[in-house]
Amino acid sequence: MKRTAIWSLRFAAAVAGIWASGALAYFPGWPFAARLGAALAFVAVSVFSIRSARGGMLGPVSVVTFASMVWIALLFVAPSNDRPWGPDQDRLPVVRREGEVVVVENVRNAVYRGESDFEVHWETRRYDPATVRSVDFVVEPFARWRGLAHVFLTFGFADGEHLAVSVEIRKERGETYSPLRGLYRNYEIVYVLADERDVIGLRANIRRNPVHLYPVRASPARAQALFASVLARVQALEREPEFYHSIARTCATSVLLHVNELRDDRIVADWRVLFPGYADALALELGLIDHEGDVGSARTRFLINGRSAFHEGESGADWSARIRRSTTSPRSP
Repeated sequence: MKRTAIWSLRFAAAVAGIWASGALAYFPGWPFAARLGAALAFVAVSVFSIRSARGGMLGPVSVVTFASMVWIALLFVAPSNDRPWGPDQDRLPVVRREGEVVVVENVRNAVYRGESDFEVHWETRRYDPATVRSVDFVVEPFARWRGLAHVFLTFGFADGEHLAVSVEIRKERGETYSPLRGLYRNYEIVYVLADERDVIGLRANIRRNPVHLYPVRASPARAQALFASVLARVQALEREPEFYHSIARTCATSVLLHVNELRDDRIVADWRVLFPGYADALALELGLIDHEGDVGSARTRFLINGRSAFHEGESGADWSARIRRSTTSPRSP
């Protein structure tokens, strides 16, 4: 039993040491030299402690103790809504009720000439939650390996309008995404409420990534409840910001959170949530996507890139209808 305890402690020390080394290397707010020096010093002290212990328990205990101190220090880093944000995320959506209508301020409707060449328009729009008729699940693989992807929801209303809801990191000016930095409280999480031509058009027409627009099997009542859940989360983040986490709090886990609020049988997160490019396979398996067939045929059927080009003078509702139009789609006009 003593040998088992020692090996268990050594394993815990190894995991804690790797985590703490990464936390120091990516500690938010520290300059690069300080982060690198702290990480190297931690590794050196850990190795020295283990060697000095000569195979005993003191070395691993020391590593776990040092790692705990790093964890406590990281907890003191607080999320904020007040930073020099990039121009496409410098405003948070603001939701308020006016009777039966929901008023959403700062709906983003950007016009893109290139990924970094765009003009942002912030709009105030009014929605009647009782007129939500549909939900779509969007999957955008953005790397050679399909597992790396962005997923989000978009809601359709009785008048043909749509509102996209994309959960993202809130980037500061000049900041880029790193999965490793995302493990260590470097990014706040933000719900981008936007015109479909913005968030879908950016991905399909500007970045030229494949975009799959899957119709979700949901009654209007379920779709309305999902919409209410999303708006409540938007209001909560406006009051109290939270950090993004590359595993526990991502675009996919956020979608799962809202979907689970509406299901009697909660969906257990599996590897396809961790690697959201395969989340469509999970959704199809659970009967959430309105399609009869395998995931390969679904991906072909609901790939919208061939219909996503921008046409001058076309309204947002017309564009949204066009990207859903296909000879095989149950929503074809």
